[in-house]
Amino acid sequence: MAYEGRSGDVAAVLDVAEYLPMLMLEPADRTEEFRNQLADLAQRYPAFALALARFDSTE
Repeated sequence: MAYEGRSGDVAAVLDVAEYLPMLMLEPADRTEEFRNQLADLAQRYPAFALALARFDSTE
């Protein structure tokens, strides 16, 4: 839905934001996939590097 008439950047960030909570709710450990999503987001949009750094500091 985010791609309908919106910036591609906003849509990409919203897609990840929608996906991350689903990973947290999985009964299986999806920590690596969660981190990979944050790392990809931080690589594409440096403003999100702090989110990755904070995640890494809590492991």
